[in-house]
Amino acid sequence: MTKYVFGNFETEFDPTDVAFVQKYEEAAEKYSRKIQSVPRDGKASQIMLNICMVFYDVFDSLFGEGTSARMFGDTNSVDLCTKAFKSLIDIMNNYSKSLETLSLVSKSRSKKKKQ
Repeated sequence: MTKYVFGNFETEFDPTDVAFVQKYEEAAEKYSRKIQSVPRDGKASQIMLNICMVFYDVFDSLFGEGTSARMFGDTNSVDLCTKAFKSLIDIMNNYSKSLETLSLVSKSRSKKKKQ
């Protein structure tokens, strides 16, 4: 289990649990789709708010409704949103690298057995 803490939000999750990884992949795909559709014209404040809303939707869909409110409170900060998302990505990437290492070790052992 891994602890994820940001703002007033704290949870533990298993980054190797298939169900969680599927939710994470769906959230990452949702982020990619929605961030591309954020209008880039108009006031900077509105653009930034729209970007924050994309992040809020991702966190709420991943960890449950209300997560973003606990994470960010009344603040609409693109910087905080990206830091929170990067922190989660780092956790997931670390486990992906561990799984890749295990896979390489397993492949190496099976090659040695064949020789």
